[in-house]
Amino acid sequence: MLERVTYEFRDGVAWIELDDGKVNAMSTAMLGEIAAAFDRAETEAEIVVLRSARPGVFSAGFDLKVFASGDAAKSLDMVRAGAELALRLMSFPHPTIGVMEGHAYPMGTFLLLACDVRLGARGPHRMGLNEVAIGIAPPSFAIELARSRLHPAWLSRTATLGEMYGPEEALTAGLLDRVVAPETVDTTLEEIIAGLRTIHKPSHATAKKRLRQPAIDAMRMAIDRELTIAAYEASNRARSAVAMPRRQRRPRKGLDRSGAVSWNRVERFHEHQQRQRRHPSSGPAQALPDAGEGPIDQELSRDPERDRDAALLRGDA
Repeated sequence: MLERVTYEFRDGVAWIELDDGKVNAMSTAMLGEIAAAFDRAETEAEIVVLRSARPGVFSAGFDLKVFASGDAAKSLDMVRAGAELALRLMSFPHPTIGVMEGHAYPMGTFLLLACDVRLGARGPHRMGLNEVAIGIAPPSFAIELARSRLHPAWLSRTATLGEMYGPEEALTAGLLDRVVAPETVDTTLEEIIAGLRTIHKPSHATAKKRLRQPAIDAMRMAIDRELTIAAYEASNRARSAVAMPRRQRRPRKGLDRSGAVSWNRVERFHEHQQRQRRHPSSGPAQALPDAGEGPIDQELSRDPERDRDAALLRGDA
């Protein structure tokens, strides 16, 4: 039974919607449910649509609480599940459409990048690979995935400088294929689906494999090389500490009137965290596992005393 993912099959199209009730954190359970939905879609659908049911967010990325637990095996299982899912989407035999209508932090961005058609809605949300901004190197499987879709200069900026991009910039960078007004997303989806119905599906699958095989091979090698317990633990010993949000009382849910996460606050305190890294305080920091070269994709790190949305992202809401 799927608890975090909704699956609906209509007229040859599988609609997979993410909804964990919060910010679609990519836990092992969430990733497993997405994989199960794609299992079903592969057997019965012609086309697959992947989108979020949460207002203002596609996904906040890997589950913060798993990293914070200090359990290397569980963290590795989660990251490997994300890597394997992205790899699977790269070679999925049916056409896939990823819809970005809210923030997509790295693991969310990885899933969108692996889709055949990436449709974005205009708005104040962002996507990209921001790991280095909080002291983490993007995993190699993700770099190889992004290398196959992004223009080189934009790839360099997001991977090595941690830049995140709004929909229009994401379109220029190669993160998205089309950007439309939010109110026209559904009609645009129908147009895209109508176009995809006309293509010869076996030829599509063969062309996708031929085009993407070098990237698929590079991702496979990166997963097998980096996402082992030995490599993971070795990389953890080489990493620097990343501050985690501490638990605190919160008088409200961290949502705006529409039910969307207050992402403007998240972004302000993400910037504050970067300043803290340049001028470290004497206070203790709780370490997250990372792989200097490694697999960890901790998306958001904020000042715990000021960011009341941290509890929501941490999963306490």
